Amino acid sequence: MKRLPFKNDSVFLLVALTVISLFLRLAFLSKGPYNVDCLDFAIKSEELLTTGRLQTSGPGYPLFILLGAVFIGAARMFSIHDPVIGVNVMSAFFGAMSVGALFVLLQNLLNRTAAFFGAVMLSVFPICLAESTYGKNHTASLFFLLAGLAALASFQTTGRKRAFISAATLLGAMGATRIQDLPWIMPAVTVLFFWPPGETGRVPATPFLNRLKLFTLMITIAASVMAVLHLPFILGTGRGNYLGYFAKSWDIGVTANFRGLISPSLLSSLVILVCGLTPVGFLLSILGTGKLAVKNRRVFYFLLTWLVFTLGFFGNLAGTTSRYLLIPAVPLIIAQSYLMGTLWQSRSRLIRYGAGLTFVFIILLLFSQTYPILQFRHRFAPMVDFSYFVRDNTAPNAVIIASDEGWFIRYYAEREPLKRPDYPAPPGYPGLPRRIGQGSGGRTSGLHDPFRNLQL
Repeated sequence: MKRLPFKNDSVFLLVALTVISLFLRLAFLSKGPYNVDCLDFAIKSEELLTTGRLQTSGPGYPLFILLGAVFIGAARMFSIHDPVIGVNVMSAFFGAMSVGALFVLLQNLLNRTAAFFGAVMLSVFPICLAESTYGKNHTASLFFLLAGLAALASFQTTGRKRAFISAATLLGAMGATRIQDLPWIMPAVTVLFFWPPGETGRVPATPFLNRLKLFTLMITIAASVMAVLHLPFILGTGRGNYLGYFAKSWDIGVTANFRGLISPSLLSSLVILVCGLTPVGFLLSILGTGKLAVKNRRVFYFLLTWLVFTLGFFGNLAGTTSRYLLIPAVPLIIAQSYLMGTLWQSRSRLIRYGAGLTFVFIILLLFSQTYPILQFRHRFAPMVDFSYFVRDNTAPNAVIIASDEGWFIRYYAEREPLKRPDYPAPPGYPGLPRRIGQGSGGRTSGLHDPFRNLQL
């Protein structure tokens, strides 16, 4: 397929890929909350719907809570009163929309063939697929990012003001959904903005000073969107607690949790990405990156900046898991899709069929590895069942000492557990990564087992 304008055939592909991705995610929707964060999001979103008050749930997540309330309200229209189901469906929705957003982005940056391969890969990519089945804010953050980049790429080739405003608004929405993701993607946004598309664009390159003014305006709009959505917290009675979240998050996320630019965590993160793409798929991503360096330097430096900054931070956290690597994985998927698209357009049937069969093999292998985990979560909710067991076998005033499971026991068993004391690892203890002393419950990070973390 040659590069074509965005007409009916591309729209059909966009809608088909998005709808199929949505049904795939709904088919494996988790039965209950996957972890404490999922349960907390569901509770806070339900409180907003019933009381009209926006409750704090972690730093920088107001839009996610608002959207959660919308989906919980929509679920009630279908007689589904479990708030967890509502936020799980929301995550599935944004996971599928991310697939469509990536298709549009690659349609604007590369071509329709690469867009197809990239969208299909993201749809079954284990981290994205797993994250789309339970109520976390990673898929919503990914959608706003990809949609914002797609709008920005469209603005650079069409010059439409609507695309510019959409890009700024969507990036602001990303910051209001998951604020800690935004700073690390901004260098890549800057590269894409200031590197003109050249001859492929329909708008002549503008002087640097004019681009700088536009970039400043875009940042101002994005910051305004974030500020408006954060205002209920900043101006409310819980202002002190909310601002304290940011100070605590900086300490937890950077000061204590960040292990340096090159750490053992980075190696584990790379292993997770290799497993997520398969070794063959990862090799194709590397080859695709090399080909972009020769054929399309603008996209190459855009993806390289994206990967270096996001993986350089999230890949070096002591407590990193695969869900933090969802955004760093996207540039690898884009590079792979570019190479697959190039091979598919080859004049040699052997190369085309070989590329197609390789891609199908990767897709089937990834899904076969992910299927058992997704199927288990779809059929069972162990922590919920355990909480009901506690409720049925304890007195209302029973003394229960718990860690993270205490949230489940409080919500489902209607018991008030005592918090288990924290036992941080002694300084310099061999075999353990440097991590946070408070709040860890004495647990190690599990970085020694990246294959287990792949499905998180």
